[in-house]
Amino acid sequence: SDVCSSDLGWLPETEKEMVSYLIAKEQWASVAEIGPGAVGPLIQALDDPDSAIQMGAARALGLIGAPAVAELIDALHDERDGGQRKAVEALKMIGGPAVVPLIDALQDRDWHIRLGAARALVGIGDPAVEPLVHALRSGPPVIQMGVAAALGKIGNRAAIDPLVDTLLHEDWRVGRVVVRALGMMEEEAVKPLLCVLREGDDAARKGAVTALVLI
Repeated sequence: SDVCSSDLGWLPETEKEMVSYLIAKEQWASVAEIGPGAVGPLIQALDDPDSAIQMGAARALGLIGAPAVAELIDALHDERDGGQRKAVEALKMIGGPAVVPLIDALQDRDWHIRLGAARALVGIGDPAVEPLVHALRSGPPVIQMGVAAALGKIGNRAAIDPLVDTLLHEDWRVGRVVVRALGMMEEEAVKPLLCVLREGDDAARKGAVTALVLI
């Protein structure tokens, strides 16, 4: 039957009405097909008191993908009643297309957005590792610190050598975060850290010792 059929014989006439109608009907795949025009109402639906509506909206945003990312990153500012957590869930469902914008958001002026971006990157997990490693090697210190923390929490072993290289070559502010990240990598980080003890300067060696203690 027609997705818009109704017992009252009413049919939505505008895109905005269509989006509201489909959200009310919980027809999430159909909402997602509308695309960018559905993003704003779906983000509002993340705050719906009905958890089924929240989850459906997050799933629809995940289906929309890249066009939803910028508005979802803005929504990371919302700390009301788990608002950030819901935006993070939607960004996790989007996955790969959200990674680079989320890395950029690690240097946002708003600490809520920085924190939410880091949470989303950790939630995306392994698909985020390669872009995170690239940012670790080429980004400014504020990005490197957020990236290193995310890589530590993701725990993918492919990050160990880039983290060790950063410990050897970057300043102490970045190094402190890298040390904690390497401390989360467990035994596979031990051998590279022993190399730092042999080859690094005083600050790098001190960091390596701390990371080994954390392991």
